[in-house]
Amino acid sequence: MKILIFLSLCATAVLGCSNLSKLEACNKPKGDCSCQAGLSCVLTKELKLNGDQIPVKQCMPDHMVVKVEKVDLDNQVADEPRNKRWLFNKCTTEADCMGNFCCAFSKRCAPKLAEYFTCFFVGTHQCDCGYGLTCKVTTTITLPLGILFPIKQCVKPAA
Repeated sequence: MKILIFLSLCATAVLGCSNLSKLEACNKPKGDCSCQAGLSCVLTKELKLNGDQIPVKQCMPDHMVVKVEKVDLDNQVADEPRNKRWLFNKCTTEADCMGNFCCAFSKRCAPKLAEYFTCFFVGTHQCDCGYGLTCKVTTTITLPLGILFPIKQCVKPAA
């Protein structure tokens, strides 16, 4: 009976770490999990928490080029690539900026967040997801000490 329970627990652990769908976290402390056919476990983010770097891998379409986003949780900012020539445009509201740009920190026009970028700090920098994208929790990762942390990303709405 004990062997049957042990084998069923092992099977559950293996099944819970395979056939993961798009955007699900696939890196686990004991190794990467397998994604569904057509998806690969790819590094998408590097979180900084208490000075430690925490890699986040997600199931993404095969051969998709992913720019690794750096998120500093210690300083609560998202490292978003910016087109520098627009950073000098002063603003007080989004209406002062070009289309698909926002008034970041109520001071400077900046591009809205791109697809798959973290939208966790929208309330801080006041820069929402780009046109046609919505901010939603796509997966949850486990930080050190067992703390669950939701990953919110700009994604296309489900059709």
